[in-house]
Parts: sequence; structure tokens; C-alpha cells
Amino acid sequence: MPDSDTKQRPLSPTEDDGRVPAGSDLPDLVESARQRAKDAEKNTARIYRRGWEHFTQFCETNGFETLPARPEAVGLFVEHMASGGYALSTINTRVAAIKKRHERNGERSPTDAPTVEEHWENVRETIDREPNQKAPVLMEHLRQMTFDTSELSELRDRAVLFVGFAGGFRRSELTDLEVRDLTEADGGIVYRIRSPKGRAQTETIQVPDAVPGLEPTPNDALREWLTAAGIESGPLFRMVDRWGNVRGGALSGQSVYEIVRKRMEAIGEDPDEYGAHSLRAGFATQAYMDGIGEHEAAAQTRHASLETLREYQRVNVVMEDHPLSRMGTE
Repeated sequence: MPDSDTKQRPLSPTEDDGRVPAGSDLPDLVESARQRAKDAEKNTARIYRRGWEHFTQFCETNGFETLPARPEAVGLFVEHMASGGYALSTINTRVAAIKKRHERNGERSPTDAPTVEEHWENVRETIDREPNQKAPVLMEHLRQMTFDTSELSELRDRAVLFVGFAGGFRRSELTDLEVRDLTEADGGIVYRIRSPKGRAQTETIQVPDAVPGLEPTPNDALREWLTAAGIESGPLFRMVDRWGNVRGGALSGQSVYEIVRKRMEAIGEDPDEYGAHSLRAGFATQAYMDGIGEHEAAAQTRHASLETLREYQRVNVVMEDHPLSRMGTE
């Protein structure tokens, strides 16, 4: 691994006399590489910022100091994420964000404490390498849910669930959405995803106003929440404190996880079978159940591989129309 303190030599079109042959695309490649480096730096900064916000929220909820933080707080934060179903890569970037913020402020990083390193090693040894496949949240589940529309937190939860399902969003994509990422179009809203799956390029998806399977429609659920909360800029989905005040920072991925579990438990489902990923899984599974073409579904979920999308083709969906069920009937 290269030393992070060593300044890397920029990519150069030649290593000899600096001349570039006529018609060569090397200058364009060099400029592309430089821009990619800038994009990667911005993306890293964004990931660290979200990681620090997540840690700060955890500390505020549990009465810990954030800067400097105690090793015990960091260790329990790691356990909080591990038990909440976060991927190892996500936990790792969260820990790196804590370390970076402490170093930037001239503080000794609690992530280097032996107790934290030991617990992090325990997590790496025991956590599942592949996340458990969560059950999908389907339209029938969303229709069963009831929300007290006089409460801001209830309006927010409904918007999170309906928009998360309709967009087939990943957890981080959903929590990263801001008002500037919405474009009202004829017949619906275009949602911009600025860093899909940690990549620098942006993607867009469309959610129509006409979604007969849900009432209110996802876009209307979002509009009602934004209007009631008075949100005109910044993060779409935010914390609401016990007094009904809307906080400025974005909702954490853990909060989305807890919202899904809470709402599924309220309609009689086992909450342990569900998580934030259930919304994305729900869209893909619902598409299979309703006979939506794979390419149409993949356009919404942005799966580059249909094989990956087919992982959401749950067993019960296959059984209902298995070829064996149609054999020997003549």
C-alpha cells in the first residue's frame, strides 16, 4: 500500500521528451485522469462527512462526547452498525471518518485505542461477509400502513417508505437526496442520484405522479412532508425531535432501517426479516410479481446486470408460475 503522506506523481502523457504524437488521445486521457482524481477526492470528502454525521447522531442519542470521543463510544458505535446490518466496507469508512476528523482537529484518534481495534477485529471475524437477504416490502404492505398525518415524523416516515420503494433506492442514495436533486417534470418528478453506490457520476430516475397502487402516490407523500416540514433546500429526509422540531441534518441510514422495521412490525410482520434494503428489494420483487419486464425494472433500480436483478426474484414468485405447474395438464 502506498504511503498516504507521499505526494503521488501525476499521470503524464510521456516519460521522454514530452512530445505527443499527432492524433494521439493522450492529452484527453491525462485530463480525464485529473478530473477523475478530483471527483474521487470530492466523493471521499462526502463519504467522510456522512460518516461523521452518523457518529455525531449516535453520540447525541447516547450522551457521548464527539470530539474528542472516548474509545468506548467508538467501540459501541461499531457494534451499533454491525448489529444493524451495515456492510463491513461501510463500517470501515465510518471508522476512517472518525479518525480523520480527530486528526484534522489535532486530537488523538480514539480509533487507534487497543479496545477499539480489538472489537473491530472481532466484528470482521464474525459478521457475515454477505448481507442477509431481507424480505421485500411490497405494495400490499405499504397499503396496510397507517400514518397520523398531524405528526411530522409520521409524514416523513410515509415519504421515506413510499419514495424509497418507488425509486428502488439504496439506503445511502435515499438519505443523500436533497431538494436540489428534484426536478418537477410533466407528469412526475425526476430524482438525481449524485453518487450512486459511491461512484462519482450522477444518475437519474423517474417517478410518475400516477401510481395507482399507492395512496397517496410517492411523489405526493414527499410533497406533503416537505410542505409540512417547511423544507425548501438541503436534505429531503431529516430527524424530527420529540418536540416535533425538524433538524437540519440528513436522516441516517440506521434511521431508515429502524423506520422500516417499526412500520412492518406495526402491521404484524416480523421486524427481524426486514431492513432498509427491503424497499429496494420490494420494488424489484413487485416488478416480477406483476409481470414487469426485466429491462424496465432494471432501468429503475439501475442494475447493470440482469443476473444481479434476478436475485430479487423470490422463491414464492417463481413457484407461482413454475413450468412444472403447467406440465401434464393436457
